[in-house]
This record gives sequence, structure tokens and C-alpha cells, in this order.
Amino acid sequence: MLRVFTAIKNAALAAVMVIFAMGASASATVISQGPPPDGAPGFSSNFGVEQSSTQVIFTNDALITNLRWWGNDFDGLGEADDFTIRLFSDVGGAPSIEPTIELTGLTVLESATGLFDDFGVPIIQYDAAFVSPLDVMAGAFFLSIVNNFLGDSWLWSTFNTDGDNFFRFVDGEPWEFGGGGALAFEITTQDVGEIPIGFAWIYFLSAFAGFAGIRRTRHKSA
Repeated sequence: MLRVFTAIKNAALAAVMVIFAMGASASATVISQGPPPDGAPGFSSNFGVEQSSTQVIFTNDALITNLRWWGNDFDGLGEADDFTIRLFSDVGGAPSIEPTIELTGLTVLESATGLFDDFGVPIIQYDAAFVSPLDVMAGAFFLSIVNNFLGDSWLWSTFNTDGDNFFRFVDGEPWEFGGGGALAFEITTQDVGEIPIGFAWIYFLSAFAGFAGIRRTRHKSA
């Protein structure tokens, strides 16, 4: 019985160490290509008009937890947004025809930035948090954010004027080199090797639950 108690105590202590280690070392990584500068132009990225994409490089295998981007309605009328988020593989420096990841029906929060595009239309900040993080491998990809509403078009703001982007008009077409500026976004990731702190707590509580079960069993058999 002493050996069992010692083993459970050691497991509990190990779990506590994991909890504190995770709290001390776990940190988010932000891949940032934003926010856009005031007066930044934008490129159309709306189904039925044109789709845009921009390169993103992941230095490690990662879990995407949050995505932020900037843009506006071309006519400034504020139609209801309906975004599709896609990641395309890098094939010879251009996006693949078919996406490797596609997300629709997202809950997207919008907030004012105080910035304006080159036509004087307010630039909006968009934020999406993923309930189930997206698992991506290290390497180069292309991020595409496409809106779907009945206005003239939605414009994805540029981060600079000397970067590159790609465009196409409909799904299934090859992408064409656009140039004229990289598109503005921020991706928050968590390394695949990081254990969410909740799992450490589960381990910790399970150890004590096991100890309590042994004590109850012992009491009944006495």
C-alpha cells in the first residue's frame, strides 16, 4: 500500500511540475504581415469577381488558433460578410489549384481601425478564433481569404506595395501572379509539441482521483 501511495504521489507531483512548466514556457507565435498602413490599396477578393492569395511561411509544424486580416467593402455600404478561409500548398512559388484547408461559416468579429484605403474608404479589422486549431506542417503556403456578398466587391488590404500576391477569377483555375503588394494578415500559432495546460490538469486530477478510489476501496474492505 505504501508503494502504491508513493507512486500516485509522484505522479501528482509530476503533473504539478508539468502545469508550472507549461505556464512558464508555453507561448504563442504570431506570423505578422499587418496592420496595413494608412492609405493602403486593396485587391478584390470576392466570389464572382476575383480571388486573391498571399504567401505565408510556417517555420515549424504548428496549430493555427487565430487569424486576423484587414480589408473593406469597395462601395463602403457594409453588406453582410461571408468569408471563406483557405490554405493552398506552394507549388513552384505559386498556389496549388485545390486548397489543402478550407473553412466556411466562420464567426468573424469586425472592428474599426481609424485607417482608410487609397479611395478614402475605412479599413476594417477582422478577427476569427478557431474552436479546433488548424494543424499545418512547416513550409510555405498561400493564404486566401475570399468574401461572398452581393456588393461590388470586398477588398483585401495590402501590407506593402513591393510584395507579391496571386489572383484568379474562379475555382479550378490556375493562379496568376499579381504583384503590387503583399496582403495584410496576422496568424497566431501554437507549436504542435506544446501540450495545452488543460491536459496537465486532467493528469493531475486523475492521479488524485485514483488515490481517492484506493482509499474508498480500502475502507470498504476493512
